[in-house]
Amino acid sequence: MRALLTAACVVIGCAILLYPYTMAATTDTEGCLRAARYEEACGKMAVDETRQVLSSAREYNKALADHQKSVPYRYQGEMATDEAYEAELGGQDIMAVLDIPAINVHVPVVHGTGSHDLLTAAGHFFGTSLPIGGLSSHAGIAAHAALSTARLFTDLEKLTEGDMFSLTVMGECLTYEVVSTIVVLPEEADDYLQIEEGKDLVTLYTCTPYGINSHRLLVKGERLPDREADKTVATGAVREVRKRQGQMLVIAVLMAAAAFLPAVCLSWRRRGNNITYVNCADNGDNSGSGDRRRVCKRQRIGKGTT
Repeated sequence: MRALLTAACVVIGCAILLYPYTMAATTDTEGCLRAARYEEACGKMAVDETRQVLSSAREYNKALADHQKSVPYRYQGEMATDEAYEAELGGQDIMAVLDIPAINVHVPVVHGTGSHDLLTAAGHFFGTSLPIGGLSSHAGIAAHAALSTARLFTDLEKLTEGDMFSLTVMGECLTYEVVSTIVVLPEEADDYLQIEEGKDLVTLYTCTPYGINSHRLLVKGERLPDREADKTVATGAVREVRKRQGQMLVIAVLMAAAAFLPAVCLSWRRRGNNITYVNCADNGDNSGSGDRRRVCKRQRIGKGTT
């Protein structure tokens, strides 16, 4: 019984240690699959339909830019949305795919920043430009950091000026170069998400420091025109994410093996201790020293023994 309890404790302990690794790998895989389904759906759309969707999104961004000339952007809450916004970019739950090779991020971007959606994806700030590129546009994209079940923007603080990230929208890949990183108070963040005349910007947003979340980390990227760079960034991010998933799988297998190894060893030990002692007799010492030993012949218990 003691052996079983020890093995059970070891297995439970290893399972606890494995949990964040397996959940993070599962979330990464789920994100990759959602992104792949989105890209496949976009690839099946007729060219005219894709053009119409992007044309509508550009009109939306133009109207937003005109509006914000007199009314600056202000965060309206995580559930803020409207029908016109939800209908843009094909009306799908995913509006884009974000790739950040430097920190191995490959995640879908959804409409809005609802708490449930942000458990497994990045969210687009309602009220900022749609992430389709274009001059005088500024899209805000948020994701959690330091979740036990997903990495998402956990390593966003590692990005530096000159790093690149990309957004794939309706089959088009747009590359951005990091031009600034800044940590601000939550109430100050809106000022850094305003549209800047003549610039094509995307800002990545997360809470910091981990576990305290008293401030906001903002990483701003400006659009690069190089189409070849677009393809390289997106492909590199997918490759790195799959590599990391493979590494996590190896770690999970090794830790699972380590969990069962003690149980196997204890089982063999119990079998080895399955011994009885028979034919015992006193080996008297007649020298007067009082040293008397009990000598026994060992016999392993097995089939046919009594």
